Amino acid sequence: MTNLENVVSNVGNAVALALGFASGNIQHIGSSMVDKIVEPYRSSSIPGYHKVREEALKEGAHGVAISGAGP
Repeated sequence: MTNLENVVSNVGNAVALALGFASGNIQHIGSSMVDKIVEPYRSSSIPGYHKVREEALKEGAHGVAISGAGP
């Protein structure tokens, strides 16, 4: 994925996040918590991050983000 595609994805997720908050739709909020620019770099500094993210979503979390990394 190119940098431009990642930026477009993040901007779209930011809009979806705002819409989710405005409408009170928790599922919409959770599904928009995906950062394709910063999170890949930050997650490499957190041992076990991908496993924790996977398990949290599997157990019912609506979304997972590293503080400051998401849209």
